Amino acid sequence: MVFKSGSGQQWTRPSGPQRGVVHTFTGGLRGTINSEAPHSNDSSSPLSVFLLYFAEIITLLVVETNRYYHDHLDRCDEGPSPQPDVTEAEMLVFLAVTIQMGHCIWDKLTDH
Repeated sequence: MVFKSGSGQQWTRPSGPQRGVVHTFTGGLRGTINSEAPHSNDSSSPLSVFLLYFAEIITLLVVETNRYYHDHLDRCDEGPSPQPDVTEAEMLVFLAVTIQMGHCIWDKLTDH
């Protein structure tokens, strides 16, 4: 198979059987910064590792969701009665259900 780049150069895939190469890590703990995640260790749960990366994003989602809702209420003359603000726990539940819905395909939305 021949491929062309934007500049007109051509390249082909290597001939012969293709197999993945596994590189084993043999070095020490170079490059790690233990102060960045002191609460994370080998026995950390998947949720704690997820939160290590996404806690700030979830907070941003909550802040912006609540801001958008309050802006919507301000634009409506006779809008719905105000609901309490979304919390980080509720946002995590929403994200968990949304992710799970992609893994379990059921006939009706109410089955989720």
